[in-house]
Amino acid sequence: MGGVLRARLNASSMTFCASSFLSLDIDTIMPKPPKNCIFCGVPGKKSKEHIFADWLRILFPRDASSTHTFGTIDPYKGIITETPKEKITHLQGHIGTRRLKVVCATCNNNWMSQLEETVKPILIPMITNEFVGLEPSQQQLLSRWAAKTVMVAEFEKPRSDGITQSERTWLKDNPTPPDNWLIWLAGYNGKSWAELAFAQNRGSLQSAPVRRPHIQVHYCQSTIFGMGHALFLVVNSSWDGIFDAFGNIDNDGLIRIWPPQNLSIPWPPPVILGDEQANAVANILTQSGRFDQSLNPLAKHTITF
Repeated sequence: MGGVLRARLNASSMTFCASSFLSLDIDTIMPKPPKNCIFCGVPGKKSKEHIFADWLRILFPRDASSTHTFGTIDPYKGIITETPKEKITHLQGHIGTRRLKVVCATCNNNWMSQLEETVKPILIPMITNEFVGLEPSQQQLLSRWAAKTVMVAEFEKPRSDGITQSERTWLKDNPTPPDNWLIWLAGYNGKSWAELAFAQNRGSLQSAPVRRPHIQVHYCQSTIFGMGHALFLVVNSSWDGIFDAFGNIDNDGLIRIWPPQNLSIPWPPPVILGDEQANAVANILTQSGRFDQSLNPLAKHTITF
């Protein structure tokens, strides 16, 4: 679309695990897991896929007493005077043990497993805050891995108007995320997000471009997750103006790795985020000035830990 644009963001959502949060549009929830593999689209028996791969237990140990928290915020669609309903559940087990039965064994054991093995030696020094340099090729691998993680995690609370099948199929068949995805890295020295905390904020974006009277509806989603000293921010949407809306946040500690900037990144980076800054990143979608917040039930409902 591009050009001058009026946008309304309706009914956001987030995902809360280990220390994270989820909110959603209750009118669009899919009541059952997908019948087909979310990546290749093939029907049939599916295997369980970890949101965070099992190899991470070497860095994030867990035992029988480990617990995590899962929360939802259900906004009342179209009603801005109501207070969103919150539901927070304390669950047994570490967040690293959460698995979703949404992918086939072929995808799980082939390209997804290969991606985890390839990204593992890149992620470990980032998580443990070792001095390394992230070359453009490594940033591309991290971007694909982060997109895969977000695509799987979305099915904690699936909805019909989220990430499309074509986006997931693209990721399976290509070494990069889809074009309508933006991904940033940040160094982190806080506590709230360090233990695989995960927050997803998603909703519908209504836009009315200039000289085009009809309204188009797009999904829009932001995801933040923390892993030790590394923080990831992923923003994705079916709206082709998403880069113009969010591309200007490449500062204040956020380093964009997709779309690529073709620059080497020193790690740890010179600017490190704490909990207050990380919480601000988690609320980037609901607080964005590019959107008309009057119709966003969660505009004043922020994530804090």
